[in-house]
Amino acid sequence: DHHQLRIKILGDCYYCICGLPDFREDHAACSINMGLAMVDAISYVREKTKTEVDMRVGVHTGTVLGGVLGQKKWQFDVWSTDVTVANKMESGGIPGRVHISQTTKDCLLGGFDLEPGEGGERCEYLMEKGIDTYLVLVPKQAANGLNANKPGMLSNTNSNQLINTTVTNGNATSPQLTAADCKQE
Repeated sequence: DHHQLRIKILGDCYYCICGLPDFREDHAACSINMGLAMVDAISYVREKTKTEVDMRVGVHTGTVLGGVLGQKKWQFDVWSTDVTVANKMESGGIPGRVHISQTTKDCLLGGFDLEPGEGGERCEYLMEKGIDTYLVLVPKQAANGLNANKPGMLSNTNSNQLINTTVTNGNATSPQLTAADCKQE
């Protein structure tokens, strides 16, 4: 369980958030672990079906405005510049990789090996806004692929092992949020 709240599927993008409605100190690690598990699951599907399916994952941390749309069929949604940045993190990413922003990196407190993401070279928005990006390196224990018992589940998905977390009530008026969105190619 990666503690994500699915917002919507829009075209070929899956939008989800972590840290709402209840703040999580480990929201960034949860989102990265979900992204790694999704990339791993698509890799498994690609191998088993012999198709050229892949996905990019973008993760950004920030604030959002949330609300309910509709009168008969309600739908929860979120909006903000940070949601736009998360979307651009995905589009400026690399297939098969988890692409994170500097803001998300700052929330990790270690626990992941990263390399420069150079997202601005693939996405004009990231370049114009001066957003530094990173690519998550797959943890060594997960590099061998899927957990034999559960396809799509990495063996190190317990974020408490990756970063030190503290119990907090958060701030109800301005919760931290990681928006992760993934796109199949």
